[in-house]
Amino acid sequence: MQSEKSIASKYCQDELALAYISNKPIFPCGLKTPEELFPLMDTGMKLQLARFEWNLFTEEDAFESNFDKLANKMDAEISKMNIESHVPPADEASSSKQAEPSEKGDGNPESRQILKRQDSVRMNQRFDKNMMGRLDSFGITVKEEDFWSQHYPDQNQVEWIEFSGKFKQEYKSNIDKLFSEEDQTRMEMMMKHEMAVEEDGILHVEKYKEFCTIDKELFSLWQRVQDYALEHFAMREVFNMDSHVRVEAIENLGKFNSPAVREALRDLLKDSDPNVRAVAAISLARAAVSSDKVTVQALKKVLTDQDRLVRESGCLALGHLKSQGAVGKLVQMWRNDVISTVRDAAQLALEQIGGEEANKAIHMTKVLAEEIQKLTKN
Repeated sequence: MQSEKSIASKYCQDELALAYISNKPIFPCGLKTPEELFPLMDTGMKLQLARFEWNLFTEEDAFESNFDKLANKMDAEISKMNIESHVPPADEASSSKQAEPSEKGDGNPESRQILKRQDSVRMNQRFDKNMMGRLDSFGITVKEEDFWSQHYPDQNQVEWIEFSGKFKQEYKSNIDKLFSEEDQTRMEMMMKHEMAVEEDGILHVEKYKEFCTIDKELFSLWQRVQDYALEHFAMREVFNMDSHVRVEAIENLGKFNSPAVREALRDLLKDSDPNVRAVAAISLARAAVSSDKVTVQALKKVLTDQDRLVRESGCLALGHLKSQGAVGKLVQMWRNDVISTVRDAAQLALEQIGGEEANKAIHMTKVLAEEIQKLTKN
């Protein structure tokens, strides 16, 4: 139930974000209209709730009828979930034996229905093609024209400074309504990263189109920016150190494990907050497997982080994943990192990984340490 108090509640913000990344049904209910409550929300809540149909309880005499409508929507969603998960409704389950579940996807978290997303954040299927009318009710203008075709019809590449400047100019009203000043900077960084802007500051048209395409259909740039930002802010809210649901989310990662979750967590490894980077590393240890080379490579980069807690988290994550490919880097850290707790974490990771290379490195380092200690005593 949305009101001034619930919007300001950190608990409510965390629960909403967790519900979103867990792919749970969301039914926004308002004691005031969305237009009245929208300005009070932070960026994440605005993005999460703007695309849903609201259930309003602003008129006392219409409470029962509105509640019945809400109950019907919830019943419809439950029925839909039962069909998708092959679970019969309660009345049928009691009178007939449940059919044997299909073996397709059993034991494979990649095939579970809990989080239905594509391989990356930019390709997720949460995008609602019918959301434009809802967003318009908040004063958000959604243009269907392709941004590149409109501004750069005869160009295959453009300078990022020019591109981002034109984007911010054209969508200034929308950006100001949805994003705080700090979040606007984060949004631009996300766009630049996701569209793979080169070191020379050049954006190529094929990277732009890749960002804007879902299932071979090209969507408007603004729609995709909103969609991507929604995913990022929801994940960041849940895995922030101040989140009240963070521990629950990390512990349950295996239940809604998917490529998209790992993609979002890898993005958080580059967050400006070292606490978020550390939590993301630990969370990836729960969500990934040792064969996930992209995640392992991302965690190896964490080992050079300036923050010692982030480096420790990276070591422990790689140890948990038993990543043989990280042994060399972990050995280097065990021997050379200036922080003792980081060296301890690297050693523990090597012991967890095991194998010939790790065991040989551990043995050699211990022998050398013993010889050095003997020399210092003599």
